Amino acid sequence: MSADTVIVPTALPVGYVLNGTYAIVSVLGQGGFAITYLATDLTTQRQVVLKENYPAQLVYREPGQYRIAPCGAEAEFSYKAVLQSFIDEARVLTHLRHPHIVQVLTAFQTLGTAYYVMDYVGGRPLHKAAPSSEKITEEWLLSVMKSLLCALQYLHTLPQPLLHRDIKPNNILLLPDGSPVLIDFGLAREAAAGPTSMLAAYTPGYSPLEQNSRAKRGPWSDLYALGATCYYLLTGENPPDCHERTDDDPYRPLGQRPELRRRFSPAVLAGIDRALRMPRHERWQTAQDWLDSLFGKQAAAEVVSGSKSRPRRGKAVFAAALLLLAAAGTVSYYQGFVSEPDKRTVNEMNMSRIMSIMIQDVRLENTPIEDVLDFLRGEARKYGLTLNFVYNDSAVPPGTPQPIVSNLALQAVSIKEFLHYVCLKANCQYRVEDGAIVITPVVSGNQPQPQPVEPAPLPEEESDAPEDRESLIREVDQLFAAEQYEGLVERLTPLAEQGYAPAQGRLGACYFHGYGVSQDYEQAVSWYRKAAEQGLAAAQCYLGQCYYGGHGVAQNNAQAVSWYREAAEQGLAVAQCLLGVCYADGQGVAQDYEQAVSWFRKAAEQGQAEAQYNLGQCYYGGHGVAQDYAQTVQWYRKAAEQGHAAAQCNLGWCYLEGRGVLQDYAQAVSWFRKAAEQGLDEAQYNLGLCYQNGQGVPQDYAQAVQWYRKAAEQGHAEAQEALRSLGQ
Repeated sequence: MSADTVIVPTALPVGYVLNGTYAIVSVLGQGGFAITYLATDLTTQRQVVLKENYPAQLVYREPGQYRIAPCGAEAEFSYKAVLQSFIDEARVLTHLRHPHIVQVLTAFQTLGTAYYVMDYVGGRPLHKAAPSSEKITEEWLLSVMKSLLCALQYLHTLPQPLLHRDIKPNNILLLPDGSPVLIDFGLAREAAAGPTSMLAAYTPGYSPLEQNSRAKRGPWSDLYALGATCYYLLTGENPPDCHERTDDDPYRPLGQRPELRRRFSPAVLAGIDRALRMPRHERWQTAQDWLDSLFGKQAAAEVVSGSKSRPRRGKAVFAAALLLLAAAGTVSYYQGFVSEPDKRTVNEMNMSRIMSIMIQDVRLENTPIEDVLDFLRGEARKYGLTLNFVYNDSAVPPGTPQPIVSNLALQAVSIKEFLHYVCLKANCQYRVEDGAIVITPVVSGNQPQPQPVEPAPLPEEESDAPEDRESLIREVDQLFAAEQYEGLVERLTPLAEQGYAPAQGRLGACYFHGYGVSQDYEQAVSWYRKAAEQGLAAAQCYLGQCYYGGHGVAQNNAQAVSWYREAAEQGLAVAQCLLGVCYADGQGVAQDYEQAVSWFRKAAEQGQAEAQYNLGQCYYGGHGVAQDYAQTVQWYRKAAEQGHAAAQCNLGWCYLEGRGVLQDYAQAVSWFRKAAEQGLDEAQYNLGLCYQNGQGVPQDYAQAVQWYRKAAEQGHAEAQEALRSLGQ
């Protein structure tokens, strides 16, 4: 809500604490039926908006006691009915979940009346925040109309249909990101059988003729008011009141105005004119009809049915980038370090195409193992993947042995470590048979015993030979992968002190994480810096992380950006993603979404999941690129298929809305579940909503409660409120 303060003599005083929880900060406004306040929730210190049931023509506030009482016996009966209607309305509104409808959090009764509590969304009323009528573009108008029409279609097609009944410019807020939100339903509840309130909201120019009569009201009534709001935006004037239009109608159709026809398409102008026709049967009968006329049926199928959650902009937490993995089969000595190893099961890796290459096409004879691994990495890059050497037991019948490579002249130093890594991470076992390495899945109950990696002894005399140094680094990488850290520092220090950058970088990682040594951020920074100054991209990236987080060095975003850039320009995907985040958030560099998109794209095209998710966020919000929901879905999907929980949740939301894809509740549930099972509270909440509403799954309140509780235990406010509403 807007925080503009107004003076209302009948309002509660500033500082008054309602229900022992909500402290009044200011009065936002008063209508014929309610007073709204800005308040602070003393439990959470969160700002909220309170709406107080106060039909001014029926009640007064008792001096000094702040209670509300009816104005005499004649008003008492009407007031009781209005109060009950308000309470019923509040119960309905607390269950609404739509990004363009303000969220009602809870409701309560006190002081002789009722209140409900809403999100404070921080926007400004449309009539104050919109561009002047001369500057409004069709693109901007269509964006606002689409959002509001989707919100109305959601309201009008609920199991118990709901009308807003008071749409007008000052009951629509524009949020800081430019999206509109409907507020202030008034006494809005209306079932299919007719109105339940005894008093109807009426705004001259915006309310249709049936609003204040016994004529049948329906979606066409709200659409009249939305048409009147659009009329105001395009002309800067309120439309003629409906009572003035019964005989000699003064309404001048927008489609007949040359000054508007030069700026807006016939479909836009004719649609508004149709919404404002006096006979209700001549207006748009549903919001979906109006959406279809403007955007086409497929593009307009964007009605949210239950979830208020929105894809969140990519302020990603990049903690995973700090976790070191330099393992055989994922990174070679000159490539530096990458993110934490993937802990998903073999089946979830979905690597069957790559395994096909390994099983069917690789027949290299008398070739060192490192060359084979490089060949396989190259094949993987053709598919935009980072290759992990795992066995995919879905490719062949369980228990069927499959050779990965045959007849190799294997290097004795590295093959045992490589096979140990494969079996440890992929839950499989190996044997040598007829000159081939055969890897098979582990049968349940026959888990292989981890074989400790036997590090090669240090040479008696240190050698500067490149092959010796590189061999040692490969061994260290494999020890990292096997999580065997003892002795690593002792092995790396001599080479690091000789100035060998790969050893310096890995030694920095040991000190940063406390691998085989006491954690020491200052030592980590010292070794990272030595390697970074020699141009090692991974060390540059991690030195940037140290500056970003203030680990072992004074926090300095500008220095973080500088080091990220050094690594990013060498093509390190993690650094490119982190640099994109800095540009998106304006941290250490001037905010520049186009630069953010450029760096996200470079990393995303290398298969970096966080960057793919962030690029999807940019397409969703139109940050640095034209808004494009199809592109949003494409990039969310790439990240989601790699197990990125936030991308899975947002992809589910796109399916729920039909945004960028055809609406498919079953697909929405599938993606919500993947993210929820990883512990993402937003996905757990959304999955609970699907079970509660029976969307994509059979309605199941027990399952809804289960998922709400998982989210609520993580502090998810909407899930906590959902549990309360279900009596949990």
